[in-house]
Amino acid sequence: MTRYSQPSTVGSPNIIQRRRSSLPPSPSLVANEVEQATDRFYSNLDTYYTTSGIPDHIAWLRETCSSLAAVHATFLLIEAYGLQTTVMPWRYAFDVPYSPIFGTPTFAVKLPDLFVLLTSTYWMPTLTWVAVSVAIPLGLSYFYNLTVHNVKRNNARVRVVRYNYDPLVFDITRALLAYLVYRANILFPYVSEQTRTILVNSQYQEMFGFMVGPVVSGVLSIWEATQR
Repeated sequence: MTRYSQPSTVGSPNIIQRRRSSLPPSPSLVANEVEQATDRFYSNLDTYYTTSGIPDHIAWLRETCSSLAAVHATFLLIEAYGLQTTVMPWRYAFDVPYSPIFGTPTFAVKLPDLFVLLTSTYWMPTLTWVAVSVAIPLGLSYFYNLTVHNVKRNNARVRVVRYNYDPLVFDITRALLAYLVYRANILFPYVSEQTRTILVNSQYQEMFGFMVGPVVSGVLSIWEATQR
């Protein structure tokens, strides 16, 4: 009887190819794929960041904040915020009910009590602060302006004004007025003790809140002048 032997499949190309395709990729190929995907992600992110206009806004914000006027405005806003949160109380208005859709709990909503605008309890501290921290220092620093100097250009004397107000004079005036009015009670005798108490208690660490702004701004004013 004749025996027929089955063909050997050990070396079959199809089986070898299937075995190779079933093997996991090498670590180097995986690393290359991950690196390429990471590069594409960062490239797309950089393109989006550039075309979104964010760099222009950041540059504008940096240019705006890089001035002594911006430093003064920052500290004045901090003082004004502390004062307004003290003299402008927030009253309960209504409740926002529980939302089963968003899962938010019930919480109370408070709104500023605008009726306080009709009382002297609001206007006396506010107007006193505006006079002591803004109006009088700004007026004195405008007239006592040491940044005004004469230069010679084309055989002519030209007056150059670095700032419309002297930053250092502004800071010194603010600090002196705050101490004389709020602490020593030498100037503005018509300001009541209640008004001074409200103003002092409205700032962080009381008088420290009124002094830290002029001190920091004054040091920056000196530093800016030395750079020139």
